[in-house]
Amino acid sequence: MLFAMLATSACVSSKIEKAFKSGMEAEESNKLISQYCVTCHSHNKFDPETHVFDIKYRYEDEKYAGKTECRICHTYSKTFMLDIRRGTHRPAES
Repeated sequence: MLFAMLATSACVSSKIEKAFKSGMEAEESNKLISQYCVTCHSHNKFDPETHVFDIKYRYEDEKYAGKTECRICHTYSKTFMLDIRRGTHRPAES
């Protein structure tokens, strides 16, 4: 049973890690990342469609302006101890 739980969690982790990398189609990536975000107590009322619409007009920096991919601003990684690190990139304040 423990093996099954570990194997299942490895598959889930693998999918979310791939979603944050550039090898997955943007639409699929955004869907997986959004589903992952709402599992967190801080983002359980998160509305991905509203967020992407609002955020793409917030910044003038061309790296962020008009973008519709979650992975442009948001990051996900694991340390060697399997500690999950999440982050958000924002342009420098002017």
